[in-house]
Amino acid sequence: MNTLVIVLIAAVCLIAAYAFYGRWIARKWGIDPKAKTPAVVKNDGKDYVPTNGWTVFSHQFSSIAGAGPVTGAIQAAVFGWLPVLLWV
Repeated sequence: MNTLVIVLIAAVCLIAAYAFYGRWIARKWGIDPKAKTPAVVKNDGKDYVPTNGWTVFSHQFSSIAGAGPVTGAIQAAVFGWLPVLLWV
């Protein structure tokens, strides 16, 4: 199987899961978009600090982008590519 086919199938599955599963979870848990986050409610200037969304995104992205190529290759070597692809 061509790698591009696997990437396209995975992309379609992830987009569909984001759209449908995200909506289902939001309805099931009753998510309130106006609710205050713990960073606002428990703001102590040290552990809980309101932060710009782009800053939080960049920290999350750099953590995933930095560890992903290393851990993904190790997991694929141990378990094979299909279980790792299904896990993602």
